[in-house]
Amino acid sequence: MKTHDMIKPGLIALTALALGIVADLFFLDHQWGIVAPIFMLVFLGVVVLFDRLTHRHLSWFESGLAALMLLLSFFFALRDSNYLLGLNAFAMFYLGALLFVSLYGGQVRKYNLWDFVAFPVVDAIIAITNGGAIFGQFKTYKGKSWARVALGMVLALVLLLIFGALFAAADEVFRVLINRAFSFELKDVLDDVFFIAVLFVAFVLLFAPAFWRRGEVRTVTEYRATRGIGLETTIVMGVLNALFLIFVAIQAVYLFGGESNLSSLGLTYAEYARQGFQQLLVVAGLVVGLMWLVRLFHMGPYRVATNVLQSILVVLTFGVLASSWMRLSLYEQAFGFTRDRLNAHYFLVVIAAVLVLFLIGLSHRVKQNTVLRGVVIVFAVGLLGLNLLNPDTYIARRNVERGEAGYVVDLKYLVSLSEDAVPAIAKYVDESLDDQRVLAEQLKAARDEKHQLNRGIGKVCNSDAQLCQQQRERIKLLETTIEQMKSADGVTNYDNWKKNYEYASDWQSWNLSRWRAKILREQLP
Repeated sequence: MKTHDMIKPGLIALTALALGIVADLFFLDHQWGIVAPIFMLVFLGVVVLFDRLTHRHLSWFESGLAALMLLLSFFFALRDSNYLLGLNAFAMFYLGALLFVSLYGGQVRKYNLWDFVAFPVVDAIIAITNGGAIFGQFKTYKGKSWARVALGMVLALVLLLIFGALFAAADEVFRVLINRAFSFELKDVLDDVFFIAVLFVAFVLLFAPAFWRRGEVRTVTEYRATRGIGLETTIVMGVLNALFLIFVAIQAVYLFGGESNLSSLGLTYAEYARQGFQQLLVVAGLVVGLMWLVRLFHMGPYRVATNVLQSILVVLTFGVLASSWMRLSLYEQAFGFTRDRLNAHYFLVVIAAVLVLFLIGLSHRVKQNTVLRGVVIVFAVGLLGLNLLNPDTYIARRNVERGEAGYVVDLKYLVSLSEDAVPAIAKYVDESLDDQRVLAEQLKAARDEKHQLNRGIGKVCNSDAQLCQQQRERIKLLETTIEQMKSADGVTNYDNWKKNYEYASDWQSWNLSRWRAKILREQLP
C-alpha cells in the first residue's frame, strides 16, 4: 500500500483529541447555540483535509451532504424550537453517516433502498471493528512517530506553564482572568476527562478508515431485482387505480365543487372538509411505500403496463394530496394553527416531491440509486425550508392574526411554544392581556361560586326542593361558563412563562432567537 494513500495514526489521534477538547469546551453543560455551526465548520474542515491528504476529491454528492449538514447546523444559532432542532440533529447524523460511508466505506452511487436505510449503521459497526486495529498501529507505524508526538506535547505543556506563570506575575488582569478560567472542582475535571476520553475514542474510530485506502472497508454490489411478479402487480395497480379514481371524482364533486352538492346528503361544507386529512396523509405515505416495493421486483413482459399504471396512480395520488391539503387548511381556519398541523403541510409537500421523483424513476434510463439520492436531498432540502419558515414564529403570528379577526386565541398554547414565538406573543400580549386578565378574574369568580354551591347543595336539597332545583341549574350554568372561559388559564401560564424564564448568558449558548426574546421579555408588561 502506498504511503500517500494513508493518514498516519499519530495525526488521527491528535485530531481526535483536539476535536474532543473543542467539543468539551463547546457543548458540555451548555445549550447548543452558536458553537454548533463553529464546531461543524471545524469538523468538516478535518474531513476535507483528510480527503485531500489521501489524494481524493469530494464528489458532488459528498459535497452536497457536507453543505446540507453545515446549513442545518447554522440554525442552532438562529432557532430555539427543540422539536425543530431535534429534527436537524437527526438529519445531520444521518447525512454524516452517508458521508462517511461514501468516503471510507462502500460506494453510495451503487446503493439500493436497503443500503440507504440500514447500511450507514452497518458501516458504523464495521468501522468500529476495523478502526480498532488502528490503536495497534500507534507504536509500530514508522517506529518513533508516536513517541515524537508525545514528547512534543510534553515539552509544549512545560513551556506553557513557565511562560503562563511569568505573564501572570507581570500583569494583574491576566492573573485574575487565568485564576477564574482555571478555578475548578474535582468532579468537573473528572466529567471533562471522561467526556473528552469518550469523544477521543469515537473520533479515532470515525476517522480510522482513512488510515486505509478508500474502498477497502466494504464494497456494495449493484442490487438486482428478484423474480418477476409483473402480472400480480398489474392486477393490484389496476384495482388501486379504480379505487383512487372513484375517490378523486367524489372530491371533485363534493369537496372542490362547493357546498351546494353536499346539502342533499345532509352535510355542511365545513363538517365535510374538516375531517380525514390525517387518514389521507397516511394513504399518500402508503403509496410511496408501495411504489418502492414494486421497484424491488422484476416486472418482465408486464413492465410497460405496470409503469403506466404506476404513473396513473401517482397522478391520482396528487388529487388525494390536494384533498388533504384543503381539509387541513379549513381545519386550521376553524381551530387555529399548531405544530402538528404545520408538520402535516410539510409532509404533504415532501411526499408530492418524492412522487415526482418516482415518476422520473419509472424511466429505464434512470437508475434506482439516483432516485434514492434524490429522495435524501428532497427530505434534507425540505427540512432546510422548514427551518427557513421558522415554524413557531409562523404559528404564533397566524394565531395572533386570528385573534385580531375576532377568533378565540389559545394563549396557553402560545406560551408553550419556543422563544422563536416571543415577538408575535409579545405583540399580542401587549394588546390583549388586560382583557385576558379580566376574563381570568371572571373565571376564578365562577369557580369559587360553583365550589360554594356544591358544598351547600346537600343541606339545601334536604330543606327546600325549589331552591335545590335553582341551585342545580345555577351550577350547570356555571359549568358551561367555566368551559367557555378556560382560555383565561393562559394568563396564568403567561405569568409563569415570564416569571420562570432563564437566559443562558454563556457565549457557547448564544442564540439569536433566545437573545432577541430576552430583550422583548424585559419590555413586556
